[in-house]
Amino acid sequence: MALTNQALTTVSAVQGEINHSDEQRIERLINTVSESMSVVAGGRVWYYSTAHVHDVKGWGDVRIFVPAPPISSITSVVLRDATGDPVNTYSSSNFAIESDGVMGSILHETGWPKTYLQAEGYSAFPSDPSVSPLIRVTYAGGWVTPWQVDPRNSANLLGSQTRTLPYDLEDACIREVVSRLRGLGRDLTIESQTSDAAVTSFRNPRRGLAGLSEQATEVARRYWLGPR
Repeated sequence: MALTNQALTTVSAVQGEINHSDEQRIERLINTVSESMSVVAGGRVWYYSTAHVHDVKGWGDVRIFVPAPPISSITSVVLRDATGDPVNTYSSSNFAIESDGVMGSILHETGWPKTYLQAEGYSAFPSDPSVSPLIRVTYAGGWVTPWQVDPRNSANLLGSQTRTLPYDLEDACIREVVSRLRGLGRDLTIESQTSDAAVTSFRNPRRGLAGLSEQATEVARRYWLGPR
């Protein structure tokens, strides 16, 4: 197993905190924790790319949101029909990145179309009851993660760029992975374990969301994208 683009830290960073030689296990745990933190953050895409392509919902107001902020630049915004065919390619003069792209919001001066089926049954294409997000955004965004600039990453295409991922995210991921490595063979979801000789009690560290500890959950929630 190799680290995915979503990885919030590296194997060497984890090994700097704990003596553990099974790199495949560490990679698997990094991937798992990074994805869980993304879930808690509302499906956030952590890593930087110059060519993110995401299909997003139009709510009928002036904002649409992408999942990989901060937005650096936008290549295109295209409205598609329910079959995926383009309906309208928006002129760059009619939309703008809001607030330096930090929240992942894109403004349209007259409002974006309503493309997602709402409770009242309205959508831009009401003949298709299973309509999905239909505004396709191609853009540069996200944070440069430690793995993306790690010398051991053969897929590194970012050249001399430096990491921009907030350190609290990486630190939370490292702590979570180290905790799971130290707890191998122990069920971390229970309050105590009983053997023939004794009862060993310990605090349950898995009271957060998505299987994370409270600490990792708290950090991930700082970066929650909100409804979008």
